[in-house]
Amino acid sequence: MPFRALSRLFRRIRSPIVGTADPKLTDELRAQAKLDPNSNIYVIDPSFDPDGDVPFDAIVGYWPINGEGEIRSEFIPNPAYIRRF
Repeated sequence: MPFRALSRLFRRIRSPIVGTADPKLTDELRAQAKLDPNSNIYVIDPSFDPDGDVPFDAIVGYWPINGEGEIRSEFIPNPAYIRRF
């Protein structure tokens, strides 16, 4: 079953470097996180359309966002991620 994210940010984020253990968190992503507190910023495999359905194993990982819209921790990789290229 495809994964449909609840976060608005999900559709905006694509991994520029898939397979890296720690994708770079930019100032732009931090600013977007402020707009969507208590959610996650997901990094998806670039072979998938971020506006469509994405299977769970195509999610590289995520950063949790707290209630103040701040990134709570380091990047959390998805152990089920399958690299597509």
